[in-house]
Amino acid sequence: MTRISRILLAVATVAAAACGKDLPSNWVTVPTRASHEAFFPIAVGVHAAADCDSCHGTFDTFKKFECTTTCHAQPQTDQAHQGMAGYASDGPSCVKCHPKGSMAAPANHATAFFPIGGGTSHAAVGCTQCHLQLSTPNDPTAFGCYACHSTLPTGWPHPDPVSGVAILTIHTSENASAPIDITNPATCLRCHADSQVNTVASHPSGGDGSLGQNGSHRGAGCLTCHSAMRTDKPFGADFAVTPPVGSGTGCGTCHATQPGG
Repeated sequence: MTRISRILLAVATVAAAACGKDLPSNWVTVPTRASHEAFFPIAVGVHAAADCDSCHGTFDTFKKFECTTTCHAQPQTDQAHQGMAGYASDGPSCVKCHPKGSMAAPANHATAFFPIGGGTSHAAVGCTQCHLQLSTPNDPTAFGCYACHSTLPTGWPHPDPVSGVAILTIHTSENASAPIDITNPATCLRCHADSQVNTVASHPSGGDGSLGQNGSHRGAGCLTCHSAMRTDKPFGADFAVTPPVGSGTGCGTCHATQPGG
């Protein structure tokens, strides 16, 4: 019999001995399966069959728990997380990436959010390195883009201008301009929704055309022209679309009615 089982048996014995006596309604603090949701879901789902000993059985307090002794056995769990930065097999570390007991990253993470699979630049990056607040995994203000990339030895701070093109400047219809805030992760994702780094030299119009590195639009800034957002990843700019003149966005940001107007 484990330590937790003995504790529960003692509680039951005291309850039996106290039968008929007036006791406060909250004298027992063991949560129900439903109320345990505040800590970890065990009412439904893959952990619905788990009992107290499954997680807390090796400790003398319910404040401590583990995952890899009774259920998520080793070395299989270690192998499944091989190469994942920040991985540890203790219970609190497990819950950081699996707060609801499910897989940390959804299967469509690359297509709907950001590429992290094998062979990508972020394959070895741990969950908590990007998601600084795992309780709100889709909140871009809590991503770690700047915290991580600002420590890289090259390419930071983000070069502006790049090859003579002020890509980090956004113009407005009032003929004003403002630099992009590179400390804001949501801004990073607008240009790097697929983690790609497209150089200005690869712009379809080339170097000497009006839209190239040496043309009249060299200071327009990427997001001045490419203001439309993607449908598959609505947080990213759609570089395949340029809203037309007169639209108030894209070309229309500077050219309100006619080209050159």
